[in-house]
Amino acid sequence: MMYSHLILTERLHPHLAKNDDAANRRMELLMPKLARDASATERLKASDPMAWVRRMNALKDQVRKSSAKH
Repeated sequence: MMYSHLILTERLHPHLAKNDDAANRRMELLMPKLARDASATERLKASDPMAWVRRMNALKDQVRKSSAKH
């Protein structure tokens, strides 16, 4: 019902853009601390880029799942 209302009032795009901005800000706030805690450092990035990418992707998934619950 909310979707239909947003479509009919032409507010769907601004609503989605607002949610996307909020999610991106949350990701930007959480990722540095999570990366530090998970030892996803620049040293790891230089020595084993694939391990660093796997670790960062896992952290991003963790943030996304956490955000989906809220």
